[in-house]
Amino acid sequence: MTVPEAAPPAASALDAVVAREGAAQERRQWVRLTRLCNNRCLFCHDALRHDGTSVPAAQAREEIAAGRARGAERLVLSGGEPTVHPAFVDLVAAGRAAGYRWIQVVTNGRMFAYDRFAERAVAAGLDEVTVSLHGHTPELHDGLVGVRGAFAQAVRGIRNLQRLGRVVSIDVVVCRPNVRHLPDMLRAFLALGVREFDLLHLVPFGRAFEEHRDELWFDPAAERPPVLEALALRHLPDVHLWTNRWPAPLLEGAEELIQDPSKILDEVRGTAEGFGAYLETGVDPECRGARCARCFLEGFCAALFEARERLVG
Repeated sequence: MTVPEAAPPAASALDAVVAREGAAQERRQWVRLTRLCNNRCLFCHDALRHDGTSVPAAQAREEIAAGRARGAERLVLSGGEPTVHPAFVDLVAAGRAAGYRWIQVVTNGRMFAYDRFAERAVAAGLDEVTVSLHGHTPELHDGLVGVRGAFAQAVRGIRNLQRLGRVVSIDVVVCRPNVRHLPDMLRAFLALGVREFDLLHLVPFGRAFEEHRDELWFDPAAERPPVLEALALRHLPDVHLWTNRWPAPLLEGAEELIQDPSKILDEVRGTAEGFGAYLETGVDPECRGARCARCFLEGFCAALFEARERLVG
């Protein structure tokens, strides 16, 4: 299947931006089901929190109900790897019973290679599956996720879900081994029938920083041509492309792809305890230091540190 080259932006580009903003503002309830994974991704920023456990099903049901009570319309099940939770299908059904408009899972996709599992999840009410796929070949993807055969399982999972009529999107963590392949990766995924992509920037935590920083981090200026070529594919009909944690300067020329500020605020809220302690005591957040130059929140933090130092003297 041949995918056409990207066309110039349509006249309705502003409408598309407005639609993107509306989607970003949709109320979501994220429920983490596990602290374990059947992949071992080189860039996993959450690896140090993985202790091999699953959230008790009763606790997950409480979180699902709480999100709906506060008006969330979309339920997002995540992990670790959420599909290995023993009650995964039942928790999808709990989301449907709670009245969510849309139920989504963020996954490596491998469990959906099993026909019966995919069929049960869809029957329980699953609407959308976001598959993390970091290469367009077994060699590239399997090397990054640390499991031989993971690519074949993920692709089979995608095809199963498409056969069952579900929405499938793909997450890509962009890193040194795959950045030059990014245009070919997206074209291969388009040929697979996927039309929505989220390009994730590396996060300087977990294995991405502690174990594999020299293998994974790349010079944005040197890799700008393939990134721009990949981003241009957003102009194809019905293609939706998002970025996650990308520093704004890297998106010059594609400013409409800069992540919605509300999402960045979510990241800040996630580290609120450390920021609060710093403002009260002057004790640096534990992440301050060598990570900062690689973090998309560097500008925010620098302004915060400067403001406090100016006020305290």
